[in-house]
Amino acid sequence: RVPLALALGRRGVVARRDQLRAERRLDLRARVQLALRVDHARVQVVDLRLQLRHLPAKRRGLRLPPYQLAAQEGRGLGGLLRLRGQRRHVHAAALGGRRRRRGRRWRRGFLSPVVAASPPHARAAMASKAATVPRGDGYDSDGNESVSSLDLHSGTRIELCTGLQAGKGSTSCLAVPSLLAIVVFTVLSLLGQVGVTIALPIFADAVIDGGRGDPYFVLFSASGCFALMFFIWLQCLRQFTSQITPLNSSFRHRDMALVGLCNSLNGLLVVFASPTTRTAAFLQALLTNFSIPMTIGVRWLILRRSINGRQALCALAVVAGIVLALAPTIFQIDQKPTKGGATGIARILWPLCFMFGFLPYALMNVLQEKGLKTDVGARRSRSTSSALPGVYGSREYTSLLTDAAGVTSAYDGDDMSNSSGGSRASRTASVNGTDGDAVVGVKPLSYKDKVHVHVIYWLAWTSTYQFICIALLFWADMIPGFGAAGSPAAFWDKLAFGFRCVALQAPSCTDGTVLAKALLFVALYCVGALGTGLLSRHPEGANFIALIQTLVTPLAALWWTLFQADPFEWRPEWLATSYYSVGGLALMVPGILLYNKYSDAPGAH
Repeated sequence: RVPLALALGRRGVVARRDQLRAERRLDLRARVQLALRVDHARVQVVDLRLQLRHLPAKRRGLRLPPYQLAAQEGRGLGGLLRLRGQRRHVHAAALGGRRRRRGRRWRRGFLSPVVAASPPHARAAMASKAATVPRGDGYDSDGNESVSSLDLHSGTRIELCTGLQAGKGSTSCLAVPSLLAIVVFTVLSLLGQVGVTIALPIFADAVIDGGRGDPYFVLFSASGCFALMFFIWLQCLRQFTSQITPLNSSFRHRDMALVGLCNSLNGLLVVFASPTTRTAAFLQALLTNFSIPMTIGVRWLILRRSINGRQALCALAVVAGIVLALAPTIFQIDQKPTKGGATGIARILWPLCFMFGFLPYALMNVLQEKGLKTDVGARRSRSTSSALPGVYGSREYTSLLTDAAGVTSAYDGDDMSNSSGGSRASRTASVNGTDGDAVVGVKPLSYKDKVHVHVIYWLAWTSTYQFICIALLFWADMIPGFGAAGSPAAFWDKLAFGFRCVALQAPSCTDGTVLAKALLFVALYCVGALGTGLLSRHPEGANFIALIQTLVTPLAALWWTLFQADPFEWRPEWLATSYYSVGGLALMVPGILLYNKYSDAPGAH
């Protein structure tokens, strides 16, 4: 047995350095959060986080003895298990206290689990090992909050709740969607995005009608229809299925409102800067590629997830494929020699507006990945339960932590018991401590035991906040030189014309095609949003989505080589420029597949 030494001390943490030595009296409670990755006969520590706080005066004087953890053999983990400890980052923060500024390093501590296994069950011994302790982001390697926790609330009481995914021959704590699911979600996302790219110009041209309409009406009406469609879908799921529960339909509205705000800002900046009289078509084709590095950078800043060198090369191959597919637009191949775009200083400002419109788009995808990967069950149990022993300084407490499988652990004082309703196939957690030794039972939890916010619930509320933000930004359409309406009177006239056109009351919109185009646009957007939301739970998350959406431009170009827009009919017309689209796809598709293959994220394959 090797003693566990907690040598974490600095002004602003919780205790002085001389109070944090092994085998000495401690003035703290330590809550350690572990994330384990189990693959066949090898268990590997993926993430380790620490949270410290002062003990109350009556709780002081506890001695931290050597610990020996015995993890019971889980289902699908037959044979000898060996837990290999690695040098990992540790997140240490004072519960209820202020966190340190980003970039500051904590003191070197001695906390790294090393487990030696012996049948019939694996045994883990906490060993002293140096570890660098920076400020973490509070998420595990898959973006989920609080995958597991180890609570050292006394010398002989340890509670270990480790999220493990039961599978065929292997167990893992990470959400690993199947390859078939990834393919289906990718097809849904591409189908919706390509359809929106094709249907949006047709719908916008019909509504604008030579300047009588307004691009703002397209954003305003479409976002309202998106929210309405998703809420109807959500209500149908609540009435006719059991998919929507109080747990998976609870999430911080602040985060969803931020996603809606980013989506609305992306729409306003890109739509108002996209006319060829403001930003040339070849510049739009080039500046669209900035969404990839922006997404990679924003994802690293928020989730602390970066890409490796081989993935960077794959991303460059995808960008090269985009440039090849857009070469006819960039180099004016088989087109008129007019470049378009604004003049004077506006020739620089409008392309910058178009490019920076993809910054809120990248932020939206990363925040959506973070939100859809959050374990709302763990979040709810932390927010609704009473204080754990000593963590918040309470002398007497009762804490009920209910997991998604229906297991309830009741804590009262220094006693801990587990109770559950009905029968359970998996093992339950049990704690018995004698003279410094703690035996911990591990209950393997599948990915289904983790509760994530429902995708339709998420899309319904984010679309609602997007509609609210666009409605509040109506004044942007009246900014001279930016919006399409120069005055409030012109704004209301253009908005009223748009509503009359969709309602088939305008003279130029009586044939019913405008309404059909609007409904088609809304339906395709909903399909694309659903596929993108489901892809957000991919281990690569927003980066994978950004690469997938680069396929939209060449696929849409190939569509118009097979069909004619007005009147809409099948009319194949293979041009010399079509070869560029095929060549771009030949580079982009292998690049995306190799990007996923070279991913370091567990479960990406």
